[in-house]
Amino acid sequence: MSPRGEPSGRPLFNFPHRSMNQPASLVRATLVGLSVLLLASVAQARNETFMQPVGVAMHKSYSREVVGDLPMLWGSTTVPADGSSDLIGGAITVEGEGSATGDNPRKHESLSDETVCNHAFRSALAKLVEAARDAHAGAVVGIVSAYKGGHVIDDGKTFECHAGAAWSHVFLRAQLVKSSSADGAGQ
Repeated sequence: MSPRGEPSGRPLFNFPHRSMNQPASLVRATLVGLSVLLLASVAQARNETFMQPVGVAMHKSYSREVVGDLPMLWGSTTVPADGSSDLIGGAITVEGEGSATGDNPRKHESLSDETVCNHAFRSALAKLVEAARDAHAGAVVGIVSAYKGGHVIDDGKTFECHAGAAWSHVFLRAQLVKSSSADGAGQ
């Protein structure tokens, strides 16, 4: 303003144009940096491996309900010799999944890894039982834990479960036979 109060055409404050943008650029760069850090931490998927006992999972009421009276024989030693007329097809692999929020995602409760792994195990069992019933098999034999076709756990006592932030997965491989040669042993 001029001494008379008339506008002089000059700004009241004489900040260089570049310095006016520096605080905004700094804030923008900080926000972008924080966003990248946040996304990077979310993008790191959780994948923890748990070795769970087959016996404990098989004795859960829901596992018994799924299996019913169908013999389930654990370990590769329970498979009849190659070429046996008792075998129905080749080996089958199933994937069981369990949700970290349980059966009702509206509850917003977080289940323990052990519980979610047992749900995934039950899901895999149900798929094996369904395959056996569809093929009119008398038993499911040679059941082993084979996570994504990789490392096989063949002791008949342990299955491998991988727990993520939202889901757990169990892979079981087995063969179907026309009749149970061991009369249900290994259930």
